[in-house]
Amino acid sequence: MQEKLSPLDLSFFNLDTENTHQAISLFCHLECYPETTALKNKVIELTETFPRLKKKIVTTTGFHWTEDPEFKLENHLEFIDLTNEITDEVLKDQASKSFSQKLALNLPLWKIIVIGNPAKPELPAVLLIKAHHVLTDGLALR
Repeated sequence: MQEKLSPLDLSFFNLDTENTHQAISLFCHLECYPETTALKNKVIELTETFPRLKKKIVTTTGFHWTEDPEFKLENHLEFIDLTNEITDEVLKDQASKSFSQKLALNLPLWKIIVIGNPAKPELPAVLLIKAHHVLTDGLALR
């Protein structure tokens, strides 16, 4: 079922350009690498609690939210494995690179990125969350 974007959502969506990315980003410094299965299960739970996380915006007949029939968690949960020495500078540099990448507008508009070394889970890691403003205006996840 399609749902028309609210005027506020439409304005946030239309502000997104090649040079201006309309995403809110969160950087979480973790003391250790998260347990992958538990994280995946939590993200799946969130997509079930907030169905909007499985919807994308289509623009064929106006602007509408529609269920993404090809929704795949791996499009939204990315693991960047670092095998070199992990320092705060390395983590911040990789986070900066990830934040500068635009969200794909043909998919649901969010992404979670884990940066660290899963082979050495005792080392620090970073959890990044990116979500388009259209999802984070306080009303969109209803």
